[in-house]
Amino acid sequence: MQEDPHLAVRRSAATALGKLGSEGTIPALLNALEHQDFVVRRKAASALGQLGSEASILGLLKALKDQNPDVRRSAVYALGKLGSEAAIPGLLKALREKEPDVRKRATVALGKLNSEAAVPGLLKALQDPEPEVRQRATVALSKLASETAIPSLLKALDHQNVDVRRNAADVLGQLGSKAAVPGLLKLLECPNPELYLAAAESLGKIDCPELLSHLWRVQLAGNVDLMSAIETIQVRCKFYNYEMAQNCLLIDQKSQPT
Repeated sequence: MQEDPHLAVRRSAATALGKLGSEGTIPALLNALEHQDFVVRRKAASALGQLGSEASILGLLKALKDQNPDVRRSAVYALGKLGSEAAIPGLLKALREKEPDVRKRATVALGKLNSEAAVPGLLKALQDPEPEVRQRATVALSKLASETAIPSLLKALDHQNVDVRRNAADVLGQLGSKAAVPGLLKLLECPNPELYLAAAESLGKIDCPELLSHLWRVQLAGNVDLMSAIETIQVRCKFYNYEMAQNCLLIDQKSQPT
């Protein structure tokens, strides 16, 4: 392929080899990753991702160091499609890339690999300066559903950046673990509506009927509307305690000035 003197032909050939779906084309595509033209290298990386063979992992990991960001971006995407844990170390390094789009694709790729080895890197990505990277990290952590992330996510609820705190609350809700309850209840006290609403929504995703008495008290205090969370928990847990609701209402009435 690289011996063809016409650049346009070489570029088209890289794409065509990927569409063939044959592992016999892998050696030629790995060679194309070394081509002087970045478009050929980019298309070769994409083609290797289409083939989905672990035989291309080393070549794609090397392509993560390519001087051209388009090539690095395609290599990250291809590694995500391969679905091999052998790609994780390289993808974790890609999270430290200077190009935001490369970091974004790395978070998506790590989420697809479904491995707890990706959790530490994705937790760091929650604090990425780029909002879209943080959002993709949130989605990836939600898909992994790893409770090993909970301690770090609880710490992130106190981060100075509002987006980091909100994203951490979102992931904790997706995980649905009772271990997240204390941190989310604390976030309800935050004066920022974006944050306490995120905490309320996440609490509603946790099957914990013990929460209801506390949520009723906060609801009746009138600072935060938690009815959606209360109703969701009641439906999910098939639990409704009329006496609890009335007691909370009575407490609220007694606390009112006469």
